[in-house]
Amino acid sequence: MNEKKEQKYRTEIAYTKYVKNYVLLRAHEIYIKSTYESYKEILENSHVYLICSRPRLKIREETFHTDLVNLYFDIELCSSLDKNFKTVSVVIEKSRIVSFSDVSFEIDKESESDIIINREGFTSVKTSIHYFLNQTEEYLKLKDELNLKIEYIGRSYGEDGNRVSFSRINGHEKLQRVLAEFAHKNRNSEISILFIEFSDAQLILSIDGIGNPTTSDQESTKHAAEAINHNFDPKFGIYLAEACLIRYFEPDYNKVYKEKFPSKNSATLSELANLDIQSAIIEISLNKASFMLFSNKIAALQDHIINFSIQTENDRKNIFTEMI
Repeated sequence: MNEKKEQKYRTEIAYTKYVKNYVLLRAHEIYIKSTYESYKEILENSHVYLICSRPRLKIREETFHTDLVNLYFDIELCSSLDKNFKTVSVVIEKSRIVSFSDVSFEIDKESESDIIINREGFTSVKTSIHYFLNQTEEYLKLKDELNLKIEYIGRSYGEDGNRVSFSRINGHEKLQRVLAEFAHKNRNSEISILFIEFSDAQLILSIDGIGNPTTSDQESTKHAAEAINHNFDPKFGIYLAEACLIRYFEPDYNKVYKEKFPSKNSATLSELANLDIQSAIIEISLNKASFMLFSNKIAALQDHIINFSIQTENDRKNIFTEMI
């Protein structure tokens, strides 16, 4: 029979961060200068990145054609669910892609998964097949195939917060290793990088008016005030977010934090532990995205709410674990 756990404070506190913005780029796009300019504001504030894989989409050239209204082509992919190849026929109204009628479309022969949009007098634009697919009903047939499997989680944060994940990952050894192994073992997959900008730290206060805490209300009020008035180091928040994500998803290419986090002696948690904060909550909400995140350990979900107890007393009640 489980022993009833005691509540320490009438007001318990959780430290939380959530995804504020994100950018998803395919691996080769991080080496294109115009990419950085297009997403500069978000990328300059992103300090955590997820290296992910998903099935590579290939356009069958012999099926690619247009008429006055529509664009037609077949997509081929190797299913991540059953490892069998499947083909989906796609029909897209051209007006849903561009607002001009004097344009032409062609397959990018090098990638076989991009479409080039041409217009006389303008620079041609190379666009991912994922963008086109998201405009169609056929997307629903492939939705479960287009989710991102997390292979590695990393972070970058300079002394002044000026080292962004985009600049670090350019030429990153881990990315090169993942790319090399996937090119050899997983020819039917492609690598993408999800750059995440997290919110500033926020505190959630939960007040239990009917419980019987082991400390006085005066001590509880003092405890809450100390946490609220504390100036959290932004770098600490990035390190904590990375650690929580790695422990939760346990990506194949990560080693640190997969087994020994959270722990009583963790330097990453010391700032919260010293304030006697009860939980760290990291929320990954991608409700507007056309994909979900998953790993070998965690199923694909639109929202991942990651909650770890900071205090390790076995007899202490965690209000936030019970809430989520």
